[in-house]
Amino acid sequence: MSTQLGGPGNQNPTVLTGRLGIGTSTPEKAIHTFGDVNENGWRFERIAGKFGLIQIDLQDRLEIGAGAGMDMIYGEPGNYVEIQKTVGKVIRIGDPFGDSLDVVMIVDNQTGFFALDGGTAIGQPTAPVDSAQLELVSTTKGFLQTRMTATQRDAIISPAAGLSVYNTTESSPDFYDGSEWLPVSPTVKNHFQASDTTQQTVSVASTFQTVLFDTNDVLDGWTHTVSTDAFNCAVAGTYRIQVGANVQKSGGAGTVAEFRLTVNGTPVGKTHSQEIIANNIYRPKEFSEIITAAVGDVLRLEMTGSTTNTEISAPVTIGSNPYSVKMEAVRLK
Repeated sequence: MSTQLGGPGNQNPTVLTGRLGIGTSTPEKAIHTFGDVNENGWRFERIAGKFGLIQIDLQDRLEIGAGAGMDMIYGEPGNYVEIQKTVGKVIRIGDPFGDSLDVVMIVDNQTGFFALDGGTAIGQPTAPVDSAQLELVSTTKGFLQTRMTATQRDAIISPAAGLSVYNTTESSPDFYDGSEWLPVSPTVKNHFQASDTTQQTVSVASTFQTVLFDTNDVLDGWTHTVSTDAFNCAVAGTYRIQVGANVQKSGGAGTVAEFRLTVNGTPVGKTHSQEIIANNIYRPKEFSEIITAAVGDVLRLEMTGSTTNTEISAPVTIGSNPYSVKMEAVRLK
């Protein structure tokens, strides 16, 4: 080894060749330090009190810091990197628990978030439940989803089915069902409920005819005259229409009953069928459709059957469905 000692700064710098051992006489690298953790380490000082430090702690972890605190630690178990500026404010990336998790990040003294390939948990330092991609844990705070007006919601380009937002215009949590935005829990407003207990028989086989309703249970935003077929819309909107009917046949071979909705005489949605095999045996049929109705539109329910023996009528034994047919409309938006 040769040593040249010189002055401060760039004047006569000290030049070493070979290896330098500090605390050891058998250096294994160009610079090899050995000693107690409190005495060991490299200190890089620019001016008094402004310095960096690299050292090995008692757990054999590499520590890198600035000033008196250690800002970054690399070490076992499982190999991870820890960044800590002040006590209780820490980020760990890697596998600090040695349980072979792919990526772990813990913030604010292990109470921030925990992430791995299979999912993310926020609010706890442990993995989310197996069936969850995201788990939120708190006993004092809730989940706040994105909030926007109905106009802003409708401006979302190509929304994915299942996408949800909070609609501030209607004060409603909404979701996209793949074709339109709907409220998660529609407020019951501008709706009607009507039913009928009389027997109504198909007049001409395979020809649709309108269904009559003799009872108005609720009328809000719609008008209807009892024992007629027409429901008149007074409040425009998107409505979910639900229909239930008790179908039977009085004789003959097996038959099929069919139902559909019309708006202003034009069929909307699907034609819903119900096969009837045995005579005088009631078969309940229920279905629903989403329609758009303007003020003045007329909604009707139509039915037909493959024979004139097809009918809707109330069950002989009064049970949970003592009606021949019922229909309900609820405005969604």
